[in-house]
Amino acid sequence: MKKIAYLILILIVTSCNVFKEKKEYSFTYEFENKTSQRNILETIKVLKKRLDSYGVENSITNQKGDRLHINVKAINLDSIRLNSLILNQGKLEFWELFKGNDFHDFMIDVNEFFMDTTLEDSIQVQPLLSKIASQGYPGGPIVFQFKAEDTASVNKMLGNKEVRFLIPEDFLNVKFLWGVADEIGHHPLYAAKSNRDGRPPLTGASITDAMHSFGPIGRPVVAIAMNDKGALTWERITENAFLNSTFIAITINDLVYTAPGVAAGAIKGGRSEISGNFTIEEAHDLAIILSSKGKIPKLNRVNN
Repeated sequence: MKKIAYLILILIVTSCNVFKEKKEYSFTYEFENKTSQRNILETIKVLKKRLDSYGVENSITNQKGDRLHINVKAINLDSIRLNSLILNQGKLEFWELFKGNDFHDFMIDVNEFFMDTTLEDSIQVQPLLSKIASQGYPGGPIVFQFKAEDTASVNKMLGNKEVRFLIPEDFLNVKFLWGVADEIGHHPLYAAKSNRDGRPPLTGASITDAMHSFGPIGRPVVAIAMNDKGALTWERITENAFLNSTFIAITINDLVYTAPGVAAGAIKGGRSEISGNFTIEEAHDLAIILSSKGKIPKLNRVNN
């Protein structure tokens, strides 16, 4: 009898929301750059999938060519969380990494280049090396770590056209990637293997499913599955990482969230996990974004 009464109580509590009136919320976003009508329609399709998965009634219309008007009906809406769900471009990429210490000599060469240069904006006292906040462990994926306020100047030095001639022949197509900040605000710098087009070997286009889960030590992660083509590529690059004791960077919107090594040979079947000190909500929302199976152009919020 007690069990029946307890069940009735649960049903009463959980059904209370049914009788609450849903409120209507309006948001307007515009594309940061000019985009085609095809891309606009595709963006609406992707955002519709995200909002449906988030569990809110919604409608999306295109206004004035470059604007999207989004109406949402919900009982209790977390507008900050919803905004993040909409603005996230959903750009997922996988990159093979060089070992960080392979680039230490190159970084010294870059430092000396800017000490010797006659450019007016050069800094003569250790222009690059003085900005290093810390470094990773030997044989690891991190080149060096830098403070957030120094990343722009480091980008400028590494992107200098003359500096590219200092890159060793084995690393000619290197692409430098920043990682999310650690607990003291330092951003790790990674050196990724690339091609002349600057493209990664694997992208989110190969993802068939994503769901939030929990890793081996109980932290929230996003579990992903890939199509056959993606699975074969994943098997190849994980085998390379295993044989060479290197690492694979998983980036979201051009930022490295995790850079794991491979401890037990090639990973077959196209399944993996994305970790990154996520909260449960963040892992849940990222799974929604990746499940929408499409990246979108950059949007800016206009008002609400």
